[in-house]
Amino acid sequence: MTRTDARTRALGPTALLTAACLLLTVPPAYAANPAGTASLGSVDIATEDRAPVVIRSLARCDANGPRARTAAAGAVSAPGIRFGGGNSKCTTSVDPVSGETTTKSEAVGKSFELSGLRSVGGPAIRIRDFRVTCIATSHGTLADWTINGLSGISGLPDYIPANYVHPIRRKSDGTLLAEAVFNETTRPKADDGRIDLNALHLKFLPESRITGEVIVGRVACSPTD
Repeated sequence: MTRTDARTRALGPTALLTAACLLLTVPPAYAANPAGTASLGSVDIATEDRAPVVIRSLARCDANGPRARTAAAGAVSAPGIRFGGGNSKCTTSVDPVSGETTTKSEAVGKSFELSGLRSVGGPAIRIRDFRVTCIATSHGTLADWTINGLSGISGLPDYIPANYVHPIRRKSDGTLLAEAVFNETTRPKADDGRIDLNALHLKFLPESRITGEVIVGRVACSPTD
């Protein structure tokens, strides 16, 4: 049986976005999947006139180790993009009475900015702080995310479903420059209970003169044994 619990809202002149996403209850076919991971995100972008910026996974923790990671302010600071730092923590606990194992994987970051679209007439996208969390037990998984202080992207709905795509356009003529995917959710196998969640996934289109993608807040976990 699978139960879905999703709640999302946007508040104020800058958006506060939160979601509790996909509580999954599943049969035990998940042994090969990682117990839990979390990171501030990743960067893989290039332009015609600048060297590529590639960070595969920023401050990534793992329930099997390393269980805590920190990224200093300015860990990613290149022309057009900046992550302001943060930390991740992946823990495992066992209930002394029931013997139930629970993992919690979480990443918390701040001061993200993407200004690379301004050179082609697009917005600067800023996030004051963000958080992604994934909790797993033997009964299933629960992933959630929060983005606080979002600017540069407007017109978001009050409810943001899984894999919600929002266009990012040139201000002057509406040319599509990129897509922002909020609450990007993937279940690698329909029957194993694992969930992967990106709070925000930025995908660049040719008119942006940027190739590649940026992920802000990434987490994944699988049901425990």
